[in-house]
Amino acid sequence: MITVSIVTYKTNLEELSKCLQSLTSSLVSQIYIVDNSNERYIADFCQQYPNVVYIDSENVGYGAGHNSQQKEFRQIKNAVLQVAEQVRQNKITFEDAGAEQDAEQNATCNVPYPANAWHAMATDETLPLEDRDEAAKQLEALADDGDQYAQYLTGILYRDGGLLIPDTEKAQHYLGLAARQNHVAAQYALGRLLLSDDPEVQNPAQGFYWLGRAAQNGSDYAAYRLGKEYLSGKNTPKNPERAAEYVRMAAEQGNSYAQYLLGKLCLSGDGVPQDKDAAYDWFQKAQAQGHDYAGFFMDRIERPEPPNILLSATRLLYHMGKIFQGSAPAPQSCGVQIDRKRLAKLRRMRIAAGHKADDHEQEQTSGTMSMGW
Repeated sequence: MITVSIVTYKTNLEELSKCLQSLTSSLVSQIYIVDNSNERYIADFCQQYPNVVYIDSENVGYGAGHNSQQKEFRQIKNAVLQVAEQVRQNKITFEDAGAEQDAEQNATCNVPYPANAWHAMATDETLPLEDRDEAAKQLEALADDGDQYAQYLTGILYRDGGLLIPDTEKAQHYLGLAARQNHVAAQYALGRLLLSDDPEVQNPAQGFYWLGRAAQNGSDYAAYRLGKEYLSGKNTPKNPERAAEYVRMAAEQGNSYAQYLLGKLCLSGDGVPQDKDAAYDWFQKAQAQGHDYAGFFMDRIERPEPPNILLSATRLLYHMGKIFQGSAPAPQSCGVQIDRKRLAKLRRMRIAAGHKADDHEQEQTSGTMSMGW
């Protein structure tokens, strides 16, 4: 990763924009604008670039401007190295890793029978492929019959692939069926899908609509995602104040990711009044739920380094997380297992649906599986 330092003085915004656009390589993780003119319009302009750190300065000249940035970068580097070492030792994950997994894991674990049974069989890699394929067919048939839980799970299967061939249009179809039945997790998943970069389904307006519906129906993860969308400005004009409203909504519902993000907003004064005490309180709430990065801020919040040192460190870690996201831990099972009685009942359902038992089924009955509902 590369860090770039730019010293400015009463700079023309058009020229600065061209300069920043030329630094779009994925290797450029952070850009520092050291503004010797200390102009507010340059600070406001820099806010639209998530990887740009604005440093206001007196007119100390070109060399001294670079030196001030180097001092700040050394502080950031040391903070990053401390956290990165913990990541390397598998003590913590990269910032924000697992938020989406946690949301869908909670939803999947709360699906009633029989949709959860078919889904458990379809995703159980220890079962013969024939059994898994048949389970997926039965789940989709249940979805076609109007079961909102089966519609949600079928949509997820088509979105993620693995057993089924990935098909985002079918994913949109089934998630949409469940969402229109007011299935909150489906509304959230549909909103995310429509805000993705997939050209076959991308529809930001509808994505915001379904995330908004999910947030109104009590989804803290939907509110958190909306907050992040309004902070990034990728799919909608950037709006820190509205972002803070959604993040606070999620934080007050106990979402640790939102509590952590709200702490950062309070520390930086982005969308909310700058308040170090409030930031500490939100970090403390997030840490109590196991959010490791909240502890990182709490340990350093009273140190003499300015807040932008800590915030820049986590921005670098965010980019590191993007690079290494393929090594993120896999979602844990929600504990749904299949026992012999339940498997026998599922087989009777399959036979009633016209499917014949085969040798694989005879082999599988001797296995040890359990499913607890």
